Amino acid sequence: MKQSKTLSAPKADTISTVQNWLSLENSFISSLLESKITNRQALLLFNCLTAFSALILFCGSLIGAMVTFFWFVLSLYLAKKGGLR
Repeated sequence: MKQSKTLSAPKADTISTVQNWLSLENSFISSLLESKITNRQALLLFNCLTAFSALILFCGSLIGAMVTFFWFVLSLYLAKKGGLR
């Protein structure tokens, strides 16, 4: 007779915890912008700021400027799609 073990998958609590955290209001950024900003939107805003800083930093080289410009445009698109105005 063959014996087999079954392994149970880990619970999806981690994913739901992250999704719940992303949907919470970020009170610090919300008080600065005087508008309701979720943690997800705050991360999108931070991505835009980081991409812009990299664009300024790497504007001396052509390839670096092109890559960071593409990153900046993509981050703006994702921020707009994520609900930021």
